[in-house]
Amino acid sequence: MNSIYRLTFFLLVLSVLVQLNLDIINPVDFTFVILLILNSIFLFSYSRHPISIYRNVQLFFSFFLILAPFIQFKGSIVFWGSKSFSQHDYLICNIILILVILLYSISYYFLKNRFYFLKFRKNNVNFNKYLFKYSRNKLILLYLISLSCFYITLSNNNFSLLSLLFRGGEFSDMSSDISGPLWLFSQFFIRPLPIIIFLSYYLVNNKFNIHFVIFGMIGIVTAFPLGMARFSVAALYIPLFIVFFPFLKRKFNFTIVFIFGFLFLFPFLDRFRRFTSETNVKFGLDFDMFEEGHFDTYQSLLSVLKYDIVTYGNQLLGVFLFWIPRSLWPAKPIGSGAYSAGLTNLEFHNISMNYFGEGYINFGYLGIFLFTFFLAYFSAYLDVKFIKLSLNNYLFPLWYYIVVGFIFFILRGDLLSSFAYFIGFSVGFLLIYKILNY
Repeated sequence: MNSIYRLTFFLLVLSVLVQLNLDIINPVDFTFVILLILNSIFLFSYSRHPISIYRNVQLFFSFFLILAPFIQFKGSIVFWGSKSFSQHDYLICNIILILVILLYSISYYFLKNRFYFLKFRKNNVNFNKYLFKYSRNKLILLYLISLSCFYITLSNNNFSLLSLLFRGGEFSDMSSDISGPLWLFSQFFIRPLPIIIFLSYYLVNNKFNIHFVIFGMIGIVTAFPLGMARFSVAALYIPLFIVFFPFLKRKFNFTIVFIFGFLFLFPFLDRFRRFTSETNVKFGLDFDMFEEGHFDTYQSLLSVLKYDIVTYGNQLLGVFLFWIPRSLWPAKPIGSGAYSAGLTNLEFHNISMNYFGEGYINFGYLGIFLFTFFLAYFSAYLDVKFIKLSLNNYLFPLWYYIVVGFIFFILRGDLLSSFAYFIGFSVGFLLIYKILNY
């Protein structure tokens, strides 16, 4: 059965490449086909574990490092005023990515088998889920947190419900009183909390009642999918769909739904970044989106390889110390995408830098493979831990699903912003966990 899925996926993507004038004689085209073959094999592995970080890493390869760059290569598309890249640049980059996908997948296989022999603490949640609905103090506290987050988020939008529900365009009405750091704090910590509370309440209580309805309404309005950045939507709504649609936990259902959801929902959500009353909202397949700047992450890797941009760990230092204000650390590193854009004189600096490009910009070629091995270690450890603890822990699966949703943002980059947002979401989850575990 796995082979059928692999062959179907390979043939579907290959048919798209053929329509885009695939020339198998061309060395660059040939390396894209090799990447597609490897990705098709690895994507539909481990059918007993339908939802995993590993699978989303492979999905990231499918869209951002194979399909999108092939379309850009064939169309001679470059972003942000960059100089064009030669076939040699593409060839070197693809050979490195072939080694990366092999290293990641093989390392994951051996690490996963090793972690199966580890003993994880099976019951690290002390509260009784049946007592939760009778704990009035906890309910009151959770309501206060949810309503406070809704109020703060609404006030950041000048108390405009339309601005809250629609991210950009003529309805956007952000308060001028909120500074950059406070706005970031409200986005990656305050705004996600009501959804986390909603899902936590359901996982612990496992009942549809009036509290479930109220928490759900507050959470969805506060973090409405059309009013948030798409990575936030993925991080919050992937867990929501997994929790409420159990069929996604069977075989490759999650992978198939994700592929179609990405191809149809991604361009749909993008229209709300500049939404107006005259915007023509269409829901459908749109391969033109791969020619837009959202998919510049492959070219950011091309750029650091071509211009040999290496900082010997300085960018990574900024990632780990992201919480230090720039006012106290004027020399604090900026995001790697912006740093690279400045060195190469691009017209626009707020660009992405994919995870493997972060490895190179920190430690050169060695950094790419160190980052890849760490990603395999992180993926294998959490995937195995989820498998072993999901039946004995009510809230760990929720955090794990948040990681699954976040992995696209982390891999697309840059690492400075994605890591800060991920920590914010995780601290929010930890706060709710401590309240319920008190």
